[in-house]
Amino acid sequence: MDGWIKIHRKIIDHWIWQDPVKFQRWIDLLLEVNHVGCKVNIGCVVIDCGRGQSIRSLSNWAKRWKCSKSSVRRFFELLMNEQMINVENVAKTTRITICNYDDYQGLRNDDETMEKRSRNDDETIADPNKNDKKNKNDKKNTSSVAKAPVKLHTICKNYFHEKFRQLFSDEYYWEAKDAANLNAILKKIKYNRESKNMPIDDENVSKAFSVFLDSIKDKWILENYSISNINSKFNEIISQAKNGRAKQQSIRPTSSELQAAVEIGIGLAEAYKG
Repeated sequence: MDGWIKIHRKIIDHWIWQDPVKFQRWIDLLLEVNHVGCKVNIGCVVIDCGRGQSIRSLSNWAKRWKCSKSSVRRFFELLMNEQMINVENVAKTTRITICNYDDYQGLRNDDETMEKRSRNDDETIADPNKNDKKNKNDKKNTSSVAKAPVKLHTICKNYFHEKFRQLFSDEYYWEAKDAANLNAILKKIKYNRESKNMPIDDENVSKAFSVFLDSIKDKWILENYSISNINSKFNEIISQAKNGRAKQQSIRPTSSELQAAVEIGIGLAEAYKG
């Protein structure tokens, strides 16, 4: 494939620069996606593959990068969490979209670029401290991003992935629709807690979500374990969990049963002494 891509010097400040394997794969993605949109024929289906997009199966990516499909999934999920790509399942293959592709790989006029460069040089001459101010602002912005708290959505998504691994010893392939379903579940959990005057901060809601996943006992849901199915069966899961707790409470021994057990224990102890 002919042509070139633009790489900003600031990439050395990005976390992906620190991992040679991930950085190489990221550059490969940028090189692989379309510079100009086209249509791709997969079997009997024609798929749109726009600018900044690529059509390849996970198996194809795994073969290209000499790794496993689960490794490819984890890498794509990481990039999705960082809002660097979008992943879609289309016609039994995968369409990757680079986020903000036009912002960084836009078609710009050379004269415009030279004019802008010249204007920046003039401004630097007029204000020799401009670059120092800009560097300080950049460092401040970088620091604030680094200290940003992990979002509730990401925490709960990680809980779900861990639960899936425990149940199936495999990786869950996260799709775009799953994000919307997870948000819907969290909204329902917040509503339930708020109606009971319970705290709805991120820490308490994330713990409630983890407990909610652990409460799932329905055979069909466990056999068809996905965020969308869990969202659609939310009320049933809550109802089954409540019934389960009520059943446990109903089978607790009565005071007379406890007294009888104590007497039996005392009798056994005396017999043992004799």
